[in-house]
Amino acid sequence: TLSSLQSMRDDLIATADTTYNGNTTLSSNLTLGTRTSPTITYINGSLTVSGNVTGVGFLIVNGAFKVTGNFTYEGIVLIGICSTGPGKIDGTGNAKIDGATVLANPTSTDSGTAEIDDMTGNSAFYYSTYAVDLAIKKTFKTLSWQDVSN
Repeated sequence: TLSSLQSMRDDLIATADTTYNGNTTLSSNLTLGTRTSPTITYINGSLTVSGNVTGVGFLIVNGAFKVTGNFTYEGIVLIGICSTGPGKIDGTGNAKIDGATVLANPTSTDSGTAEIDDMTGNSAFYYSTYAVDLAIKKTFKTLSWQDVSN
């Protein structure tokens, strides 16, 4: 449900490795986590990627997400899912997201809809269980396990 998604989002924000407040432009070579060290990155506003940005883990964007540079991400990207506006992604750059992308407009105060809009660059969105698992391993740890044989 939307409320459980928002609750999970709030829990992730509380443990974010990096937080950007306000509308943010990432315009230089930047890495937001790696396969061996995924991160939770929170953008408290809209995000524009105009440089070369890569990342692994969770990326949470409160507002719109625009790609005019090169963006490659493995993990889970949550766009919108807040009370400040619709989840929207667009741009003219090259975006490749492996994992899962969730867009939502849960607010009645913004008439926009959640959408992938006008991606005129070379963009691709793929569902990947491997990339989702990379993000999940950032937030959940196996404390113990037991092999039960019959």
